[in-house]
Amino acid sequence: MNQGDVLVLISDGLPECDNYAGKMLDYEAVKNCIQNNGKKSSEEILDQLIILGDNWMDGKMNEDDITIVVIKKI
Repeated sequence: MNQGDVLVLISDGLPECDNYAGKMLDYEAVKNCIQNNGKKSSEEILDQLIILGDNWMDGKMNEDDITIVVIKKI
């Protein structure tokens, strides 16, 4: 890894979470969130991914576990 590189490890719980309409968040939305926030700290990237899922589910409980690990070389 080079300085500034980010490695994000996730379980399927985040991209496969669904909203009240029954639509899944999907991997593309997760990828876009990471790309849009990649310049931020690892903690901020993690926070944005959590916000993404929370906003998508809009209070709905996810039936699957969500695991997210963000590693950034500084």
